[in-house]
Amino acid sequence: RLIKFELNISISTDFEAWKHDMEQKTVSMYVLDSAERDLSDGSTKKHLFCHRSWNYRKKGKDLRMTKSLGTNKINRACPSKIEITTFECDGVSTIKVKFWKTHCGHAHDIGRIRLDKETKSMIASKLQQGVTWDHILDDIRDGTVSESQQRLLLLERR
Repeated sequence: RLIKFELNISISTDFEAWKHDMEQKTVSMYVLDSAERDLSDGSTKKHLFCHRSWNYRKKGKDLRMTKSLGTNKINRACPSKIEITTFECDGVSTIKVKFWKTHCGHAHDIGRIRLDKETKSMIASKLQQGVTWDHILDDIRDGTVSESQQRLLLLERR
């Protein structure tokens, strides 16, 4: 059964915070598959799909080895998506969000999620301070990790 709900958000930073929270709770990511579209009433619409949806598109000329874990794609559509419609009314932007929460066709595997920007910047700043990779990895594994930061435990030096 598909679970769908709608909400209205007045500021785009609120939407980004909501989206990040939903990605953490559902152990998934939502990506823009095609460009934002202008509608006839002056609003814009874009669709963010589950990052596991659709087919793997090979790029380049096979110069790199494929990942040992394989592709994230499931060769079909996962029904989970976010539809974002942005309205401009009296100089105030309003974001209408439709969210299909139900995922199908794949497991919620935390190893398939990318690290978020905050985590990457935290690691980069520690590296700039001269902290070694081994020390950073030890700090991550020894520290208390919340459920939303479980992805950090899978971090390896690459």
